[in-house]
Amino acid sequence: MKRYYIVPDGELPGQTGEFAGVFHYIDLGSHGSAGAGHHVLMTPDGVLGVPSSWQPLPHTLDAVTTLASHGKGHDKLLADTGVLGSHTTFQAAMQLAKILCVFEP
Repeated sequence: MKRYYIVPDGELPGQTGEFAGVFHYIDLGSHGSAGAGHHVLMTPDGVLGVPSSWQPLPHTLDAVTTLASHGKGHDKLLADTGVLGSHTTFQAAMQLAKILCVFEP
């Protein structure tokens, strides 16, 4: 199952060498200033043991928790991608898939 994370710049797997697995990411700074210095990263295999600096978004099967109600500020970092605070992670992933299709849940 796909998992989604907010990852600070400099903490991507290719930059640290600490993570072995498949991942895809979007540089949030390339879409505006709201998420500058961060990436949204997706692992298609639900990898365990990710670095503590990776901030997980709520699970995609959680149809109740919105990004705003999650209280981590992820909605603000993702704002320039068209993701809203009222989106669940599933809805956010669908919006991010308009940028990079592999983000579709």
